[in-house]
Amino acid sequence: MSGDLQGCWYTDVLTSKDNGTPSGVYLEAGQEMFVPFAGTGSFTTTYKFESKWAPDVSSGVEVKGRCQHPIVAGTGEFFGVSGRVDFKDVVANGTYVYRGHLKV
Repeated sequence: MSGDLQGCWYTDVLTSKDNGTPSGVYLEAGQEMFVPFAGTGSFTTTYKFESKWAPDVSSGVEVKGRCQHPIVAGTGEFFGVSGRVDFKDVVANGTYVYRGHLKV
């Protein structure tokens, strides 16, 4: 991941639901941890992911997707952090743009 947040996301999927065809809707929820490349500490989030697939998630291609990540807790330089990070899947080129706000 690059931009103002440079580091790695670690994901733990807690629930998922594949609505199958014809809707192609796939939903997922879980928790994540962000660990920066430089510095100390990390922060954790919960997340919800919504996406549409053609024809479905198991045999198709992603049409669109997005997720919301409310921040739950932080350690080290992220101790006391609050905020939210949102991602949008850019399916045309396989990238993911993000925006959000963090307050320490």
